[in-house]
Amino acid sequence: MKRMLALLMVFVMTAAMAACGNAAQNETPDTDKAAEDTQTETEEEEPAADSEGAGAEYVIRYAFTSPQNSQVGRIAEGFKERVEELSGGRITVEMYPDAQLGDKAANLESVRAGELEMCDASASDMSSYCPRWSVFSFPYMFDNSREMLDVVRSEEVFEKLDADTTAAGFKIVTFADFGSRNVFANKAIRTPEDAKGIKIRVMNDPILAKTMELMGFSAISLGWSEVYTAMQQKTIDALEQNEALCADNMLFEVANTYSYTEQFRIPGIQYMSAKFFDSLPEDLKEAVIQAGIENEESIYEWFPEYNQASIDVLKENGVEFVEADKEAFKEATASIKDYYFGLDTTPDDAQELYDAMMAARDEVRGE
Repeated sequence: MKRMLALLMVFVMTAAMAACGNAAQNETPDTDKAAEDTQTETEEEEPAADSEGAGAEYVIRYAFTSPQNSQVGRIAEGFKERVEELSGGRITVEMYPDAQLGDKAANLESVRAGELEMCDASASDMSSYCPRWSVFSFPYMFDNSREMLDVVRSEEVFEKLDADTTAAGFKIVTFADFGSRNVFANKAIRTPEDAKGIKIRVMNDPILAKTMELMGFSAISLGWSEVYTAMQQKTIDALEQNEALCADNMLFEVANTYSYTEQFRIPGIQYMSAKFFDSLPEDLKEAVIQAGIENEESIYEWFPEYNQASIDVLKENGVEFVEADKEAFKEATASIKDYYFGLDTTPDDAQELYDAMMAARDEVRGE
């Protein structure tokens, strides 16, 4: 009896479901009216108040290789805050830290191709696209970060830099202060003699690598996202970077001695895709440029304190700080300019850019 009742219930349920399905198939909605109703509802709906980027006309995907909680992340956040405000919410910025979209080289190529809207890299990284930018890899060019910013933002120099990057598919948004680059290793590097036999990571620029070799090192080009592992595995013995990024990326776990060689002051640059920038209406182009300049000035205000806090973090984790004989390193690298301008591969217009930068530097110095 129980089995018969169970079979009867299954039959009844199956029949009911079939009837519902047939009823649904037989209903023929007025598609024009449905579309009209949907359109009306869409027009009347307001974006959710807590939905980030809701209602934005343009989305900027901003990629970088450092953690979100880092100097580079703070620079990205500064731009995001300003451009979203200046655009009235018509632009929103999505951030992709920790090399989520690739290393710097991959990000730059994606930005150039218009497949990514924005990324972080240095001026020396741009030498792959603008060969004369290798002049940024000359050592001991600037006395301080403010001098560097005033030089690259001077009218004649910026005009050249902007033309170079635009032709290569990029738009300069922000020049960022990254302080001086120094040697982080597991031994003190005070003189060129100390550097012998030390394999040091450098950015992908042949003149930067040659400069480090003149300082006494063996230069190895690696992406920044590879540095920690390379130090762990002894692929490299040292790196050269500012204090903030060494602390941000916890490199105190693989190195313990920070030597103030101060060989480079190279601006970090926030690059935007020229294709994306050109697609913006004029008022939003102005918002992007203004946001970049405001963010730039803000960086030069907060970075010194941020960098000092980074030094404190490094010290708390056992890092020793030592002074190097900078005059000895300056003497060792003095030939780099003649070497570069004597190469057959050096662009004809490289001297023009370098001369403009030095003229601007002399003006800044009052010389």
